[in-house]
Amino acid sequence: MEQDELEVLQAKYKLTEEEYQQYYHSVNLFFTTGKKPEKKPRLVFVAGQSGAGKSKLTPVVNEQLNYNAVITDYDVVRSMHPNFEVADKQDRENIHLALLPDADRASQEIRDYCRDNKLSIIYEGTMRATSGFVKMAKEYKEAGYEIDLELMAVPKLESYTSTFLRYAMQLVSDTEPRWVPKSVHDASYDNFIITLKQFEEQGLFDHATVYKRGENRPNAFYTTEGQEFKSPSEAVIYGRRTFKRDFMRKFPMQYEMIHSVFSESAPTLMPYVEELNTLYELENKDNTTDRKVKVNTIVGEERND
Repeated sequence: MEQDELEVLQAKYKLTEEEYQQYYHSVNLFFTTGKKPEKKPRLVFVAGQSGAGKSKLTPVVNEQLNYNAVITDYDVVRSMHPNFEVADKQDRENIHLALLPDADRASQEIRDYCRDNKLSIIYEGTMRATSGFVKMAKEYKEAGYEIDLELMAVPKLESYTSTFLRYAMQLVSDTEPRWVPKSVHDASYDNFIITLKQFEEQGLFDHATVYKRGENRPNAFYTTEGQEFKSPSEAVIYGRRTFKRDFMRKFPMQYEMIHSVFSESAPTLMPYVEELNTLYELENKDNTTDRKVKVNTIVGEERND
């Protein structure tokens, strides 16, 4: 989208200052009501590429924090925008761009409020936007926060397949489906490791735990207190490679379900479903090393894809 087109799109849904203040007030109440300041507040990054299973890890972390953390969910911030429903109908494909100015501002201000009031925060994201995550960690470190990393180690094909499964389930349940393009998924897969290594090199975290998928909830297989790996990134890379075997056995059954739902409810997306099967066949044959990672620049607030 050209810059002039973007400006027209965003102006269409931009709130006045008075409208914005009412919007932010609602966002603040929604996220912070009932949360208490702490002497040693924590900023916890729940991270992994799109489809890695972060949504199942967040409740585990929330329980560990005695349910006294603000879970800053960008999707919720955006959905609370007064013009969300209109934008969803008129500009669904570009809704993240359409509402970005107000939603980004509200998301940043709610985090600032938490930092200034010593409220613990759980921030769920893909870590695609390296500079944004590094900047946030430094700001909270300087404010006296402990930085924790709760990380999902999931093979690339498994997480990408999960985006199809999620879309299929949303179609079946008649809820608004959320499509994740392969380019977005792959960028989150690659940049997750890049961001994590920046955290390691700059000493931006106090504790890290790495998880694998479980039947009901993620299972931890590495912590910084353990001796199995030299670093969290090493543990994530190990998990991505090791757990691939288990997923490859599960794929045919999952693909059958995806194919059935998409062919009936989303036939225009069937080329992507067929591409997914091709990727599986290639994975079965390909035992070569990972391709060179490419850095992708992300604009605006981190997306919880």
